[in-house]
Amino acid sequence: MRIFLFLLTGLFSSWQAIADQSTKTLMQAEKTLISRAIFLAQPDVVGLQISPDGKWLSYLALEQGRVNIWLAPTRTPKQARPLISDPKQSVYKHLWSNDSETLVYQTGKILEFWTDNRDGYTYALHKVEISSSKTDRLTSALSRRHKFSTASCCADEIFISPSSRSAERDIQIINYRSGERRTNSWNEGKAPVYADDAFVPRFVRTSADKGGVEYLSKAKDSTWQSFLQLSFSERISFRFFGFDATTNEAYIAHAQLSDRNSLVAVNIESGAQRVLASDGQGEIDRVFRAAGRGAPVAVRYSHLRKTWKLLDQNWQQVFDDIGAIAKGDFDIVSQTTNGNLLLVDYSSGQNPGRMYLYDRASRKSRFLYAKYKDYTDADFSAMQPVTFNARDGLPLVAYLTLPKGIRLDVAGKPLTPLPLVMWVHGGPVARGYGKFDEQAQWLAARGYAVLSVNFRGSSGFGKSFIEAGHGQWGKGMQRDLLDAAAWAIGAGVGEAGRIAMLGLSYGGYATL
Repeated sequence: MRIFLFLLTGLFSSWQAIADQSTKTLMQAEKTLISRAIFLAQPDVVGLQISPDGKWLSYLALEQGRVNIWLAPTRTPKQARPLISDPKQSVYKHLWSNDSETLVYQTGKILEFWTDNRDGYTYALHKVEISSSKTDRLTSALSRRHKFSTASCCADEIFISPSSRSAERDIQIINYRSGERRTNSWNEGKAPVYADDAFVPRFVRTSADKGGVEYLSKAKDSTWQSFLQLSFSERISFRFFGFDATTNEAYIAHAQLSDRNSLVAVNIESGAQRVLASDGQGEIDRVFRAAGRGAPVAVRYSHLRKTWKLLDQNWQQVFDDIGAIAKGDFDIVSQTTNGNLLLVDYSSGQNPGRMYLYDRASRKSRFLYAKYKDYTDADFSAMQPVTFNARDGLPLVAYLTLPKGIRLDVAGKPLTPLPLVMWVHGGPVARGYGKFDEQAQWLAARGYAVLSVNFRGSSGFGKSFIEAGHGQWGKGMQRDLLDAAAWAIGAGVGEAGRIAMLGLSYGGYATL
C-alpha cells in the first residue's frame, strides 16, 4: 500500500498523552492487533478488465519487482501469467484492442500503489500481442496526463489526447499494427480534447476567469463557439461520459443547474441541455452505459455511501442480481462488446475490493479475485458515516472507525470513550469516503477511534459547500475540525486530552 507519509501534531494534548492510554484499551487492541505488514502489503490485483470477446482477463500486479500485465483465461482466472517478459519499467495502465488480440499499455511510475525507479519514469505507450507476448514501443515519452483510448470504430488505432500541462499539444492517432502516426492540430493547442467513439474530436476545455472553465466546440466556419461555462465550484464535479452514438449530444455531469451536479445531455452546437438525472443529496460520480454506447442506463450517486439509480427500467433485474452478489458498494468496471459479461467490483469500509463476473444470459456470477488476497472482512473494523452540524449550522459528514471487540451502546458508540485520531484528508478540494482506509484500519487495530471529517471546502457535497471553504484555510475549515472533535466528545466517542490530528497534503497543513 501507499507509504505512510504523515504529519502529526497534538490537538488539545500531545501524542504522548494518547500513547499513555489505559491498560484496558491496550488489552482490547491486543485482541485485534493486525500486523503492520498487512497494511504495507502491495495489492494483488489492480485495474481488472475483460477482453471485448470475453475470453481473457487482464490486470496489473507485481512480478519480479515490477508492475506487469497479468493475463488469464476468463474460465480459469487462477491460471494468470505475467505477459511482458522482463519489462524495463512498470506498467501504469492498459487497454484492450477491439479485436482482443493486443493490449496497449503505458509505462511509468504507479503513484497510488507501487514505486519504480528505472528508465526515468518514461510514460510511453507500448503494445503487446496476446499470442506471442511480443512488445513494441509506440511513442516517445508522454506526460502522465495524456489520455489514450481504443474504440470499436478503429480496430487498429489509438487516440491520444494531449495534456493541458504538456508541451506536445496536438492530437495523435497511432496505428499500432503499422506504426503509422498522424497528428491533428484541430484543437489549436487547447487541451484536454474530448472525442466521440469514432475518434472525432468534438470539443475542448479552456481556462476562464476566477478558476472557472469554458467548453468550446467548432462552428461550421471552424471558429470556436462556447457551449458551456462553469465556475470554479461548478467545475469540480464535472464528469464527461461520452457521446451518444446517434445524436450530437454529449453526456456530462456538472453543477451549473443546481447545487449538486446533474447528468445532462448537451448539444455541443446549440448548448441546449436535457437533464437526465439529478438528486438533492449525492453527486453523480459514475454512469453505466450498455454495450453499443447508447443512452445511460444508470447513474451512481455518492453521499454517505454510493448508490445506483436506474434510468432504464429494463435493467432492473440485472442491477437487482448484481446488488445481491456481495456486500458493499459496487462498480461495473468492464464489459464485453456484446454486453453479456460484466466485471463488478465490490468494496466497503471493511473490504478494499472483491471482483466478480456476472453473466446476464444465465444470471449467474462467480468470484474472480480479491484486490488483497490475504484480506477478509472479518479482519477489519466497520466504518460508519456520522452527521452533525458545525457551529454555524453547516451540515458535516464524517466517517467513524472504531476498534473491533469494544462494547457499544444501542447507538453504536463505545461505552467508554477512546483515544481519538482526527484523520484529515488532503486537497482540500477532495473528500473522505466510506471506503476501505488502511490508515484508519491501522489505527483502529491498535485501539484508537478514527474520525475522518469532510470539512467545508471538501468536494462531493455541492458547490455551496465548496464555496463555504473559500478563504477559510486555518479559519472556518479548521473550526469544522474543532467542532468535529467537540461532537466526538459529546457523543462519548473520545474525550478531551486524548485527541490528536493526523494528515498529509492539506491534512498536514491543518494538522500543523
